[in-house]
Amino acid sequence: MSVGGGGGGQGPIAPWAVIRYLTRQRRPDPGRRGGVGNPFAWLIFILGVLYFFLPLLGTFFHSIRTRPDIFLAYKQVLADPKFFGGLAYSFTVGVLTIVISLLIIVPTAYWVRLKVPHLRPLVEFVTLMPFVIPPVVLV
Repeated sequence: MSVGGGGGGQGPIAPWAVIRYLTRQRRPDPGRRGGVGNPFAWLIFILGVLYFFLPLLGTFFHSIRTRPDIFLAYKQVLADPKFFGGLAYSFTVGVLTIVISLLIIVPTAYWVRLKVPHLRPLVEFVTLMPFVIPPVVLV
């Protein structure tokens, strides 16, 4: 795959070169089994998908239980003029939370890695909590 853009008359990255790179025949790795991968990893993935999406699906199906018009609740919410103001406020607060978290977490993790490496597992656990808990709370 040509990346530099020189020689051969190709552009920086020719589309056919990318396709050829992605579809080329690779030699099998002797340590890798055939098939779709580790079944335990797939089990964990499926359990994670179910954990996050089943409550969302349940909430959605509960919200459309009105019989006369199946999407009546959504039509009423979208017709409310305060809805988009609240949505914009939530988006703004979410982005600010992420920025402030990163401004606190990145220097702390960097400092711990350089100065106190024995506290690294504890600090990594604490720094990941803000990114893990919000999806759980939202569900």
